[in-house]
Amino acid sequence: MIRDLKSWHLGDTGVLSNVHVLSFDFEDKRHLERELDSLMKEYLRGHSKIPALLYLQGIFDLKPGASDFTDRLSVATSGYGLP
Repeated sequence: MIRDLKSWHLGDTGVLSNVHVLSFDFEDKRHLERELDSLMKEYLRGHSKIPALLYLQGIFDLKPGASDFTDRLSVATSGYGLP
């Protein structure tokens, strides 16, 4: 570090560079955006996992986004004939 500081002091500006410190407000905004991205990924994982679990049980005609999904799920039977 001392060698770099000496070089910079002697005029070699390529040795060190300025660091721009971000404001707290900007960091808070970035944190909210990261949290939203994380929640969206978690939602999509869960949303794609439900049909996969239904397919494993032999239930192919249910769509989780449908308005009557819970009603149809309550009367659905698996490929083995189990409720």
